[in-house]
Amino acid sequence: MLLAFVLGCPDVAFDIAPDAIAFPETGLVDTGGRPDTADSADSADSADSGGGADTSDTADSADPDLADWTILVFVNGDNDLEKWALADVNEMELVGSTDRVNVVVQLDRSPGIWGGDGDWSGARRYRIEQDEDIRVIASPVLEDLGDVDSGDPSTLQDFVRWGITNYPANHTMFVFWDHGDGWSFGPDEPETKGVSYDYSSGNNLSVAGGDVTAVVHDAATVLGKPLDAVGFDACTMAQWEVAYSVADDARFMVASEDYEDVAGWPYDAVLADLTTYPQMDAAELGSSIALRFHEIPDSTMSVVDLGQLPALTASLDTLSDAIVASGTAGPLFAAAAPIAQGYDGPNSRQHDLLDLLDGFATYSSDADVLAATAAAQAAAQDAVVVSYYDGNGVKGSAGLTIWSPSDGSLPPIYSSAPWSAASRWDEAIAAVTP
Repeated sequence: MLLAFVLGCPDVAFDIAPDAIAFPETGLVDTGGRPDTADSADSADSADSGGGADTSDTADSADPDLADWTILVFVNGDNDLEKWALADVNEMELVGSTDRVNVVVQLDRSPGIWGGDGDWSGARRYRIEQDEDIRVIASPVLEDLGDVDSGDPSTLQDFVRWGITNYPANHTMFVFWDHGDGWSFGPDEPETKGVSYDYSSGNNLSVAGGDVTAVVHDAATVLGKPLDAVGFDACTMAQWEVAYSVADDARFMVASEDYEDVAGWPYDAVLADLTTYPQMDAAELGSSIALRFHEIPDSTMSVVDLGQLPALTASLDTLSDAIVASGTAGPLFAAAAPIAQGYDGPNSRQHDLLDLLDGFATYSSDADVLAATAAAQAAAQDAVVVSYYDGNGVKGSAGLTIWSPSDGSLPPIYSSAPWSAASRWDEAIAAVTP
């Protein structure tokens, strides 16, 4: 498989070939002057940390009797995004499902925030059918569930089981649609964040607490293999910590480092690509999502090869060991973190990983730290298939962020999270404050 960028105008359509999709260069496509990670063939499968499902395209043979793709979208509109939740489902209907592509949705509404489309409440399930009316969802209601808690992982797991069982396909993607703030986001807020906020119940899915992992793991269990892709149509989910949380049970992750506009992903454009070329693999579908999101334009979007997470995590462990041994964690983080790309103002504690590593390379004089930094940079480049950004305010974006506070703040929930239990990045942070 080859993913290539070609010169062209924003309106150039896909140049489709059996084993390649060429994407037009539509603006600022950031690789930070680094090598093209899409063509990387090396993988460190021997690493024993960081998860990593089998990402090879030959992992399964296609069944000609099945659809090529089933896209499962869990749309949590039981909050102040209700209006845009229905707008996105209507956007999906502009293309709809085909005999090769199933677009399957569970939509949960708020009981009183927005009154459009009949002002119904509760949750409904649909297989999306083509329709031109962008004001009313016309797809048949397959199940009316009544009130559900979209902040409870069991609600998403039930949808996953139902969708996979009723709409089997050779490839499956699961999309979390809603507010998101990664494992945690916001320098002055409690570190208990996640995705899928249900205002009626007051609940949400925790990343650090394992809720997101449980949903994705359940999908892989039902499938009997990893999801081809997991997507987050939600803010600030392209984090190393989030990728670690789903890497055992999915092959690729599609998410944004920065905030998304309320309109979210351009589902009509993405589904037009997929239904035109349903033979595309997960990396190609992810790259289509990232490109079309960039064309809106919106801030950032990246595709991560989760099979590379073991190598990336192992490289971060080696770097952490070198930083701790050097005794320079305090000055190194103090110099590199404040100038690395952040996404929540000047006090951001979640920074772009490659931009942070560039700072380490600039400010460290320790030979072991420099060697480990170079290895981590290479591993991060291999993990990011493609990364888009729009605007100078996020020009340091290269695909993944990581918790890297300049003051060494290490919340207990971070220290006890699965990625900290199995890796040593938290030890480098802890060394910032003697």
